[in-house]
Amino acid sequence: MIGPAIRSIAAGIAATLVAAMPAFAQSNRDDCLKTGAAAAPDAVIAACSAVIESFARGEIERREAAAAHLSRGNAHAAKGERNLATADFNSAIAHYDSLIETEPANPDSFAGRGNVAFLKQDYDRAIADFDQALKLDPTRAVYYLNRATALASKGDGDRAMADFDRAVALDPRDADAHLGRGNLSYARRDYDRAGADYEAAARLDPRNADALVGRANVNFHKLDYERAIDDYNAAIGLDPANVEAYIGQGRAYFGMMDYGRAVASYSQAIGLAPSQVEALAERGDSYERQGDYDRAAEDYGRLIALAPANAKAWNNRCWDRAVLGQLDDALADCSEALRLAPNDPEALDSRAFARFKLGQFQSAIADYDAALARDPRQASSLYGRGIARLRTGDNAGGRADIAAAISIEPGIADEFARLGIGE
Repeated sequence: MIGPAIRSIAAGIAATLVAAMPAFAQSNRDDCLKTGAAAAPDAVIAACSAVIESFARGEIERREAAAAHLSRGNAHAAKGERNLATADFNSAIAHYDSLIETEPANPDSFAGRGNVAFLKQDYDRAIADFDQALKLDPTRAVYYLNRATALASKGDGDRAMADFDRAVALDPRDADAHLGRGNLSYARRDYDRAGADYEAAARLDPRNADALVGRANVNFHKLDYERAIDDYNAAIGLDPANVEAYIGQGRAYFGMMDYGRAVASYSQAIGLAPSQVEALAERGDSYERQGDYDRAAEDYGRLIALAPANAKAWNNRCWDRAVLGQLDDALADCSEALRLAPNDPEALDSRAFARFKLGQFQSAIADYDAALARDPRQASSLYGRGIARLRTGDNAGGRADIAAAISIEPGIADEFARLGIGE
């Protein structure tokens, strides 16, 4: 099973990267600045468009227009509308440039421009703007939080952690600061520290779905699947479109060997994000565990279409097709898997299995030999080679391989028997 992906430090940027935006009184302005689960992109775009139009009529200040372009751009980005997002981000930067020119001592303008640069993934420019904001006002926790997020996204974990620490020290009740620091600790596999920060974030903001998902991921890593599922469920209750929560839920059910529920969770994630490659891969794994090789092969096929360089997907579909008797297609998939990942012992094992089913026992033995040269304790290869040796009349070699395989994995004979292969 693939473990939970390292949590992206930039995930949920609308919540974590707190922009220095003015508070708007009217409903359009409030809706424009919504974040998190309440921020339906189409509604944000409509509200922000109304705010932006009011700037043209001279009804609001430039700073409000800049904030509206930033928020609308973020909503376009959430919908995958990159060109529209870029246009809004550029407009926001132009507004902030004008504000900086007229008010060079206002740190919020630098922070606002830094936020836009971050959303454009221009981390160096974002960091430079946050640096300037902090020179002008070193007491603002949000500036440290924003710079920490940019530094972490750039891969500078040590400086990012120092900034998260400063943000928490300046404002210990800021849930976003704890969440950001928890995300970085999680990425560094410091699960105890991450868990403490997620706990603090959830306590300070009980409706923060990302904090609950973070805490659930930590419990998953500690093999406390039931507590993890409780938090994933709570996160989904707060944010029914939280793809990461469904994927985490699926992984926890998989860990509990409840493959039917795992499939259901992954299916929810895929319904929300049809191109989510991890959910497709792991639903395929769950189908395999259920013995539903047709559906598993279908998921790996979708994954291959999205990520054709994914050697594991080619290998897994090779195995499923071999089980289903689609042996020529299986061999083609294994050849591609080995082209992408030469000498991968699992792909060699899969190809050996396909060749065994074709009756090509010597070729199967050669592949099993190659697989075992790279992973001498791969029980499936030992058992498969043992059976292949028996088929060629090498009884002593076959019995020795089978005994070695069973000593490593006592249930290996039953697994092969379920595939229709035995002595």
